Amino acid sequence: MSYQFVIAQTNTANSKLTDTLQSAYPNHFSIGFQVNAMNYFGDLSPSTNFYSTDLALTRAGFGVYLSRTFGKYFSLRAGLLYGRLRGDDFEANDPNSSDFSTQMRYARNLHFRNDIFEFNLAGHFNLLPLNTTNIKNKLIKFTPYFLAGGGVFYHNPQGRMPADQGGNWIDLQPLRTEGQGLASRPSNYSNWQFNFIGGVGVKMSLGEKLELGIESGVRFLFFDYIDDVSNTYPDQTTLQSDLSRSMSNRSNEVLSATYGQARDLRNAGLELTGERRGNPFNNDAYIVTNINLAIKLLPKKKKDEPKEKTTNPVKKDPVKQDTLQKDTVQQVKQLPKDTAQSKPPINLDDPNLIMIVITSRPIEGENVLVFQPGSVAIDETVTNKLDKIAADLLQNPDKFIEIHSDDYGKDLNSISEWTGYYFDRHHAVQDYFEGLGINKERVLLIVPK
Repeated sequence: MSYQFVIAQTNTANSKLTDTLQSAYPNHFSIGFQVNAMNYFGDLSPSTNFYSTDLALTRAGFGVYLSRTFGKYFSLRAGLLYGRLRGDDFEANDPNSSDFSTQMRYARNLHFRNDIFEFNLAGHFNLLPLNTTNIKNKLIKFTPYFLAGGGVFYHNPQGRMPADQGGNWIDLQPLRTEGQGLASRPSNYSNWQFNFIGGVGVKMSLGEKLELGIESGVRFLFFDYIDDVSNTYPDQTTLQSDLSRSMSNRSNEVLSATYGQARDLRNAGLELTGERRGNPFNNDAYIVTNINLAIKLLPKKKKDEPKEKTTNPVKKDPVKQDTLQKDTVQQVKQLPKDTAQSKPPINLDDPNLIMIVITSRPIEGENVLVFQPGSVAIDETVTNKLDKIAADLLQNPDKFIEIHSDDYGKDLNSISEWTGYYFDRHHAVQDYFEGLGINKERVLLIVPK
């Protein structure tokens, strides 16, 4: 089969390959699923360092999202996620520490848990054009990325009551544990809040349909009460109930409310009205680390206009099919001897066919793969062509390949040795496509006779 004849067929049956490889996937939607871990930074962190957190209090969460790509470098994602934040002075601090501030946080003995329900919208900026070729003409299947956006979330910090008051988890916001709303005290906070999101991640393509990634995004908050701690101790007599007072100052409790273990009471009772309970000068924050699995919703290939239905459909005539094959052979025989040749295609009338020719002769052609004589190695020139064909296959799942041989000038004495090279080269090409996520069943070998 000559290269000229191959192109005549592919141009009538398929869209022409682009001059340079574009994204293997068009702009598309994806739905994704997340497993996450949330970590808290705030007034109940182990130290005054803003990014100090207690990994022992990490809890798992989950989420779902919908994303849309816009070109090779940018995508927009909207998601819903759930996770739990925790902080505990008893767990995070050591009463025997040489750091006095650590001793005081242990003596403070506050704790909280907070279930977060977040809606977020963020842009993702790839550093590499995923699913395109790099400068070495290799398909890029991995890229780091930045993300930036914002969200709105519902939260409700809770604390555990002392054992002598029931030991149940209760909502802290209604108790106004820092005297919120009283004269000269801060106003009470809302259960609905906004955040700003910034983070980094990496993702990789797993074939045509799946994408796997991991990312970490910090949620910068615009308030300081995600842990129900921010300001100074209020005058306990001004609080609204005994429960509010017991949940506000817990330094004298003998047992840890969350763990039930005995506490060291050396510094108990030091907190007084007006003394520091939290740090109102730094807002709280939390970080979400996700493992993401996305399913690409690739657009369906446009089908040809349906043909008019007939009451008596015409069946394929074997005689006419044989005539078609003979006509094709005649076209091949009429081509110049310096063009690549092979046997006629077995699926000549299939609109999804892409035909390529393997040869050892210096023949130019977009779909002609020139190997060095006696070699089965895929060099850079062959790689460039295979990557372009792979992009077409990935974008059009119905398309397939027939690999034909350049059998011009071969006689019966040399055909056996030559066919061995041909099979080795075919399998090398087939393995290359498989490495790009293309099933071997879509790469057919046309055996020479």
